[in-house]
Parts: sequence; C-alpha cells; structure tokens
Amino acid sequence: MAGRTPILVPHSGVVESVVIVEWLHESGARVEAGEEVVIVESEKAETAIEAPAGGTIEILIRADPNDDVEVDVGTVIGHIVA
Repeated sequence: MAGRTPILVPHSGVVESVVIVEWLHESGARVEAGEEVVIVESEKAETAIEAPAGGTIEILIRADPNDDVEVDVGTVIGHIVA
C-alpha cells in the first residue's frame, strides 16, 4: 500500500485562514520533498507551501481563479502519495 503524506496549511502566527491562490503542479505530477507545490495568501502575504515528502501530488482542494477558496490553518489540502 502506498504511503500518503498530507499537505497541510501550516500554522504561522495569528493567521486563522488562507486563500488557495495557485497549485504549481497538477494532480498526478511527481515532486521532490521541499519543492514548492502551492501558493496560499493571508491578509499579510503570499506564501509557498513545500511538499512534505517526495511522490505524486493528489489535490483535494483546488484553487478557483473566479472565487476565493478560503481554508482554515491546519486543513489538509492535498496528499503526497509515495
């Protein structure tokens, strides 16, 4: 069985939620641990979230160019499947 590592919206200070701006790879793409995979935005700044492990991306919550997709800090927005 393949291992699944969650891609989480990280805790950072007092931010409670972020908007998913853009996934830098499509579902099914291979990435290396530490590679930037998604851009999120808080009231203060845009931040890149890195892949927590190497493997294939599985996106659970997609960005929407026509509407803000807001998620709480700590939410699993995707997985890396080994």
